[in-house]
Amino acid sequence: MDAFIRISLDAMGGDHGLSVVVPAALEALNKHDDIILTLVGDEQQVLAQLANCGAEPHERLCVHHASQQVEMGEPPALALRNKKDSSMRVAINLIKEKKADAMVSAGNTGALMATARFVLKCCRVLIARQSVPLCRPQRGTPTYWILAPMLIARQYTSTSLL
Repeated sequence: MDAFIRISLDAMGGDHGLSVVVPAALEALNKHDDIILTLVGDEQQVLAQLANCGAEPHERLCVHHASQQVEMGEPPALALRNKKDSSMRVAINLIKEKKADAMVSAGNTGALMATARFVLKCCRVLIARQSVPLCRPQRGTPTYWILAPMLIARQYTSTSLL
């Protein structure tokens, strides 16, 4: 399993949440056979959206329950303080617990940055705009990427682009 990159996805984040994240996750699994995805969010809603897409959890697609979600306009400090079981926070926690190598969210960028810095204790953070190509994680020195509105974090350098 070391050859796989484990990515946790904030399935509830963004303006369109599950209706965009789940189909994108399924497409990513079809394109990349070296990733394992964990969809983090309300388990019943995630499973229902998977069923709508004709899919279900399997060895490379997991669902991890989170009872809360961070709203797009929510102040980052309040999200950090009051949403400890949000899909965003739980997805970031999976990195800290070494159950994921990277995390992606289309949610509230301010809350994402605040939560990632708090949970991961990042000392090196790189911020880029959405137009920057998604970097494939590669093992190397610790670097934490925040690709607004996505976060990819782990002990990787980003020398290779998709």
